Amino acid sequence: MEKYGADGEQDTALSFCQLVGERADESWSDKSISKLLHYARNHPDPEPGKLNIHSDSDENSDEVTVDVLFVNAAYCVRGAAAIAISRLLWKHNDRLEQVRSSIESLVSDPHPAVRMAAIEAIKVVFNIDKDLAVSWFCKACRDDLRVAVSPRAFPLFNYIVPSHIDQVGPVIQHMAASSLDEVAFMGAQQVTARWLFDCFFENEFATCCQGTVPQRKGVANVAAALLHNKKYSPQCQQILCKFMNDPDKEVRDELRGMFRNQNLIIDTECTALIKAYIESLAFADDPNHFVLSLSDLTGSLIPVAEVVFTVCDRFFVPPQEKNHLMTLEVSSILLRLYESAQGGQKIQITDRCLDTWDLLFENRVEMAMGLTRNIEQ
Repeated sequence: MEKYGADGEQDTALSFCQLVGERADESWSDKSISKLLHYARNHPDPEPGKLNIHSDSDENSDEVTVDVLFVNAAYCVRGAAAIAISRLLWKHNDRLEQVRSSIESLVSDPHPAVRMAAIEAIKVVFNIDKDLAVSWFCKACRDDLRVAVSPRAFPLFNYIVPSHIDQVGPVIQHMAASSLDEVAFMGAQQVTARWLFDCFFENEFATCCQGTVPQRKGVANVAAALLHNKKYSPQCQQILCKFMNDPDKEVRDELRGMFRNQNLIIDTECTALIKAYIESLAFADDPNHFVLSLSDLTGSLIPVAEVVFTVCDRFFVPPQEKNHLMTLEVSSILLRLYESAQGGQKIQITDRCLDTWDLLFENRVEMAMGLTRNIEQ
C-alpha cells in the first residue's frame, strides 16, 4: 500500500479493513493497527448523508430503512474499520486501551451506518467493562434510534436491562414514541417485554396498547411470543384478548402463529383464550395456521374436544365457502374426534360429533355427502 501510494483510495482502504477483520487472530504489527485506527477516525468514507449501497439513487442516510443502513455499515471504510476493531478486540482483549479512542470516535461518528458498525465493538466491550459499553451504546443510539433497533444492537437490551435501566430507559421510551414505524414497533416490543419481565414502563405500556398501529403490533408480537412461558402466560393472555378483534388487520396478523406450539392447544389453562381466538376476527382473517396445528396433534383428541367443536361451529355455521380445503381439514379432525370418543365410550362427545355432522349436512349438503362417501369407503 505504501509502495504504490494506494492507501488513500477508498477501495484499497475498505479491502485493508476487511482483511484485518477476516484475519483478526494474526499478530498484526502496531503499524498495521495504527493504519486501521486511522481509517476508523479519519477516512472520509462514508460521506455525510451518502450511501454506498442503496435501492434508490435519490435516497440519503436520513431516509432509508434500518436494513439499508445495516448493509451500508459493512461496506464503508469507517464501518469496516469498526467491525475489524471489534474482531481484533475479541481475539485480543488486552488491546482495549489501544483501540479505545477510536471506538469513542466511531460511537460519535456523524453517519448512522458507522454507529451501527460501532455496535460490533461495543458488544465485545460488554465482556470487559459493562459500564463503559452501556455508556457507549446509549451514545451511539442517541441521535438516531434506527441504530438502537439494528440487528446487532437490539438483542443487547437483554444484557443491559435491568442492571442499567436508568441509562437505557430513555432510549427505550424514545423508541416507543418514535414517528418511524419500524422503530416504534420495536420500541413497543421492548416496553412490553420489560413490563412483563421487570414491571418497568407501566405508563408507556398502557400508551402502546392504545397507541398507533406499529405500537399495538409491537405489544401483540411480544405477548404472542411469550404465551408459551408459564410465568408470563396469564398476563399475555389478557393482552392478547385485547388484540384479537383489533380494528387493524396488521395488528391481528401478529397473533397468527401464537399457537404454533402445540402444547398450548392441549393446555387447559389456555382453553378459554383459544375459544375466544376461534371466535375472533384474527381467526377469521387466517384460520389455516390454527387448524393445521390442531390437525397435527397426535393421539386422542378427547382433551381438545371443546376446541374442535368451537372450530366446527365457526366453519359450518354459516358454511365457509371461501375455505373449502380448510373445511375438509376440519371435517377430518371432527372424524378423528368421533373415532377417539367411540374407543373411549364418550357418549356425550360422540353425540355432539354427530350433531355437528348434521350441521354440515344442513349447511353444506354436497360436501357433506361427498365426505360421508369417503368415510364409508
